[in-house]
Amino acid sequence: MRLQRGHDLTAQERAEGKYPVMGSAGQNGTHNKSKASGPGVVVGRSGASVGRVHYVPVDYWPQKHVRLR
Repeated sequence: MRLQRGHDLTAQERAEGKYPVMGSAGQNGTHNKSKASGPGVVVGRSGASVGRVHYVPVDYWPQKHVRLR
């Protein structure tokens, strides 16, 4: 299994769309582009949600505070 850091996405860059935006606590919005193909697993890598695991069945945008497979 390969884990890597997610991608930066500022509030100013975010455009509402069909792809879930995944942070360490789970989905925190949507965006009009994806950076990862589903299905996938994201794991919180910082803060109170470190180690929390989320399954994502569709294409999604993993934010910088998660590790993804």
